[in-house]
Amino acid sequence: MKKKLIWALEIVLVAVAAYIFLAKRGTCNSNNNNIALINAQEINRFIIEDTTSKIIIEKKGDKWISNNTYKSDNKIITQLFRLFKNIEISALPPKDSVEFYKKELQKKANTISFFNNDKLLTRYWVAKYDVSKKATLLMNDTGNPVYAKALGLSSDIAQYVITDELLWRNKQIFAFETNKIKSLKFKNYKNNSLSFQILKGENNLYSVKNNNQEVIKTNQENIKRYLSYFSNIEFKTICKTLSPNQIDSLKKQNTIYSIDFNIDDYGNFNINLIAKPSTDNSQETDMNNVYGLVNNKLPLLNISYFDIDPVIKEISYFKSY
Repeated sequence: MKKKLIWALEIVLVAVAAYIFLAKRGTCNSNNNNIALINAQEINRFIIEDTTSKIIIEKKGDKWISNNTYKSDNKIITQLFRLFKNIEISALPPKDSVEFYKKELQKKANTISFFNNDKLLTRYWVAKYDVSKKATLLMNDTGNPVYAKALGLSSDIAQYVITDELLWRNKQIFAFETNKIKSLKFKNYKNNSLSFQILKGENNLYSVKNNNQEVIKTNQENIKRYLSYFSNIEFKTICKTLSPNQIDSLKKQNTIYSIDFNIDDYGNFNINLIAKPSTDNSQETDMNNVYGLVNNKLPLLNISYFDIDPVIKEISYFKSY
């Protein structure tokens, strides 16, 4: 009996020693859920900051708004919450390095702070993804640095804690319901005779004009099909290489089309489509992309011709022969 007791104690001591050894080496798994986000349903604002910039994303009604300006991409935000709700600790830093990691995170790491109105719910310091650990070094309010991953989702948590507005904003240029477009004016700067205006009348019938002259016979199916194209058109990227003065100059010299809308429950909306100089030669035009300037406000959008082409029509498209 005594030998069995000694044998059992030896097993326990070996297990404890192994745990301590692994913990010191930073390879000890843990089921500690203190690191996971537990109150996502209360969040209506979060702020991401790096050493030079920040982005504020706030819920207004059923929509998320970036920097009080642009609609955010709800899919990305849903993914962010899922990620932080499912964070699990995959490894611990060596104990003798904890203070060093803590100071480095506080000094250099990006932060994401979750709020309910003005009340701070929790904050994370998130370093870059560690390829060798296959996990992300981070820390929350507890002040304990850990290597973490979201099982089944991603081990690179850092990719979502960035201030790049392009990641967060909804990339839709147009998201208009067909029946809410009250009027549309399309101007062709190269040939004004191809320009047109569409006006919604009674019983969802539309009239088409060119230089204030009404087209007598119109193809109502083509008109409605054309208006439906404005329900979902996205831009590719934001142009960050041109100064406001350069953009203003491009707008004056290179605008090829403009589209003006009046939308129910929205008001007026305008976009200028501007010929984009080729990256190889500024005297040549990029045949695959065009710039877009919405409501005469920055940023300048880079749009694929393939995506925007369906709305570039001539007045003949709406005539019935």
